[in-house]
Amino acid sequence: MTKCITFSTCATAANTASLLFQTGFSSRAEIGLAGSDDVSIKVSPDGSAWLDAIMVNRATGKVSGEAAQTSATDVTTGRLLRVGAFGLGSGAGPNVTDLDAHEISGFFFGYGGASTTPPTGDNPFPTLNGAYGLICGNGVLGDAGSYLWQIAVQYGTLSPKLKFRNKAGTTWDAWQTVVATDNILGPVSQTDGVPAGAVIERGSNANGDYVRFADAAPRKPWRAQTATRSSTSNRGWTRSWSRASARGSSSSAAPAPLRLRATRN
Repeated sequence: MTKCITFSTCATAANTASLLFQTGFSSRAEIGLAGSDDVSIKVSPDGSAWLDAIMVNRATGKVSGEAAQTSATDVTTGRLLRVGAFGLGSGAGPNVTDLDAHEISGFFFGYGGASTTPPTGDNPFPTLNGAYGLICGNGVLGDAGSYLWQIAVQYGTLSPKLKFRNKAGTTWDAWQTVVATDNILGPVSQTDGVPAGAVIERGSNANGDYVRFADAAPRKPWRAQTATRSSTSNRGWTRSWSRASARGSSSSAAPAPLRLRATRN
């Protein structure tokens, strides 16, 4: 099989000055100025159909073509990554417009549910009017769209929050909140039995001090109703305990405080 390298020039408007690589006098590749002032590498499987594999812009030096990504979310196999691809090395990653359908790994961002342009799907921050960071992963085990995970980070002037969820099959699990120093203590709340606030709430009202946990129900402290001590032995106390009743029956009512009453014999 004959291999040929041909150098061609053309001093016309076509701006051609290139090296042509041939097999059996059938062209397979061309490097140079081929009809443009930008340097290009062209390839052909048969000498008739051509692809611009790489084109180098004469003014910027940046590359384009079939061998390079066309966008930050281009997942075509074998293409060169650009700065900012999948959120790598750039100020902000690509915006996710559909959370449940998103299957690409990388660093992204989305808008909270109270924003003007929130993504479709289950939003991790439904009351947020602003953006949040989103880290996504794809654990391919035979099906690229069935083993996924997402981590959402609320940032800005609000207290930071971290949530995550995963998908192993056809359905996404519910978002889970990571407990940290910022949300251990504070107002507790729940929606349909699912905690939606802090883990522990401690406070006081007209009934005294109280403690609530993540299910938002008041806790009834133990109260010492009687305590006696023998005046002759002068040793120890004998106590009997019973559970104190909470003031009110709703979850918003705080329990009565812990009190100790002692009677000396």
